[in-house]
Amino acid sequence: MAKSRTRRSTGAVNTPGQFAIGVTNNPGNQASPVILYIRYDSRCQACDTKTGECKVKAGMCLIEGNCYKEGDGHPDAQTSENRPTCRPEHSQSSWHVIGMHVLIHHTS
Repeated sequence: MAKSRTRRSTGAVNTPGQFAIGVTNNPGNQASPVILYIRYDSRCQACDTKTGECKVKAGMCLIEGNCYKEGDGHPDAQTSENRPTCRPEHSQSSWHVIGMHVLIHHTS
């Protein structure tokens, strides 16, 4: 009796949080159709489920994988003076301090 093999592949797409998923009962063939699964926070992102393209919404920041609305401060800041703040007009992916740009960047 021939041994059966199970082939598992997520078919990861370039953007973190996105996966191409397909199911097949024939281990030698590619699954069809493949669907795109996108994991994102709808509070601060809008994603096109057909293309997989995601954008940060106006008035929001996506910093280190977390959503913040305009004016929210860094959660670990000890005082409100010079507290790094979400300022989408400066950057939607890094903290901003009045008078300077904080070098805390998240790349996706």
